[in-house]
Amino acid sequence: MAKGLEAAQFVGDFYLQGINYAYIAQAYYSVSIIQKTVTTGCLGVYLLEKIGSSEWRQPAGLLIILHVGLGPELPPFTSSEVQDLAGRHGLELSSLESIRLQSLLGGFPYLVRSIFYQAVRYQLNLKQLMANAATDVGIFSHHLHEQLWYLQENPSLLEADQQIIRANTPITLEQKLAFGLKSLGLVRLQKNKVTVSCQLYRQYFRDRLA
Repeated sequence: MAKGLEAAQFVGDFYLQGINYAYIAQAYYSVSIIQKTVTTGCLGVYLLEKIGSSEWRQPAGLLIILHVGLGPELPPFTSSEVQDLAGRHGLELSSLESIRLQSLLGGFPYLVRSIFYQAVRYQLNLKQLMANAATDVGIFSHHLHEQLWYLQENPSLLEADQQIIRANTPITLEQKLAFGLKSLGLVRLQKNKVTVSCQLYRQYFRDRLA
């Protein structure tokens, strides 16, 4: 598969590149190399969508399985991996900008890929997308509205998230509440304590859950 990808890159065939990335992602997933599954899967989706091929759904389905927790837990991207993925999308990010983006989105592959996709497909300014990310008019507004609605429908989780948002350091929560918020991606576990998973959620919920 690696040789097939090299040949497709040499001739500039985006379809074959996308298909090869999709197959490589599946191969990585089969042996539980999750980080490389995410990176190659994202590239497969991007290239196949770029040319309008419906086969983008194959790698996208794999990413969805990981995102909703049906497979092994999806590890966050590091700032260097964020920078590398930006370059693969044709975007330039400095090391400092990559660190800021990783902090904003917590390295969540789904969120990182989404902001790069929007920037490329609609030719939007990445810095502006970052500045508006935690608002009701940003590219994550639908996602954030869904998270807020779910919390409002579950008062115990809402109250627990309020505690976490107000805290400047990790706090201890009842296990049921901690895992409930973790399943939504809103917190990360640090031993027996929890903290906000990314600045996107801290900024958005800080005003709305006050």
